[in-house]
Amino acid sequence: MVGDCYVSRLYKDGIGSAYRTAKAAAQTAFMTGISRRDFHKHYRPVCDAVANDNRFGKVVFTATNLIKRSPFLRRGVMRMTNGEQAGFATPE
Repeated sequence: MVGDCYVSRLYKDGIGSAYRTAKAAAQTAFMTGISRRDFHKHYRPVCDAVANDNRFGKVVFTATNLIKRSPFLRRGVMRMTNGEQAGFATPE
């Protein structure tokens, strides 16, 4: 429960983020102490990193949705992908 209380990763990585944040909380409590200052110094940076991942993830998902909704952008991505795949073809 401790792992899910502060922040959870965007789109279904709740178990992974719960593990990371719970581990950080346990390490802080057992290795450093249980004061507010200890948790602010050792636990909060892990949680803030997860929150920053979420911000970046939202940008990526927004860009992906924009590409999916735009025929022009979708064609561009398909051309780029086809070009990359053609470069990986091995000559016989």
